[in-house]
Amino acid sequence: IATLFASSVGRFVQILLFILTIIPLFAISFLCFKTFDINNFHPFITNGSYGIISAVPVVLFSFLGFEAISSMGRKVSNPTKNIPIATLLVILISAIVYIIFVGSIIGAINKDLLLTKINQL
Repeated sequence: IATLFASSVGRFVQILLFILTIIPLFAISFLCFKTFDINNFHPFITNGSYGIISAVPVVLFSFLGFEAISSMGRKVSNPTKNIPIATLLVILISAIVYIIFVGSIIGAINKDLLLTKINQL
């Protein structure tokens, strides 16, 4: 009984943590796109988009949880096919969500404000 209870509580906590992670990301992105200005990217992409793309692997690990897919082998139908597909899809979706999130923040913040703060450091 304790194992079944812990399993259902664990599932609920995972869903709750997922919701508490995703909703703020989308809410902040939505609010930032209201004041989005593509010109704010100019000082950040002076050497091309390599800097942003090279940071994606680091950002992916900020969205913890996709590594738990492999522990679902007994519960998934056809795990040899579905687990690799699920892992790749979660990594791809996480990358897209974080690129949109970071891009919306950079596009929404006034570049003069950012450059002033950076120069003060």
